[in-house]
Amino acid sequence: RSEPVAAGVQIEGLVPNGPAAHSRQIQPGDVIIDIDGTDVAGKTSTEVQHMLRGEPHSPVTLIYQRAVGSDPLVITLLRSYMPDGAPPAAPPPPRSSSPLK
Repeated sequence: RSEPVAAGVQIEGLVPNGPAAHSRQIQPGDVIIDIDGTDVAGKTSTEVQHMLRGEPHSPVTLIYQRAVGSDPLVITLLRSYMPDGAPPAAPPPPRSSSPLK
């Protein structure tokens, strides 16, 4: 689940057992600012969800921020099959992420 904000789209929750939840890096409250080289500022949550979905096991690269003004972080996830309307999971424990260079 996600909600549009000025810089991108804020994550409200993670899909249980989805790639983002398994990564233990992305958390609710993070703001996605880019998906596979496409700026997501001004896009709706539905548009962003469509961009995140794809062929299972195909890569998707996200640039996101933990807080406004923080350094962007980058992660590449492998997509998995996600049923439509999958509920969000509880946030995973935080792990460190690599700053974008």
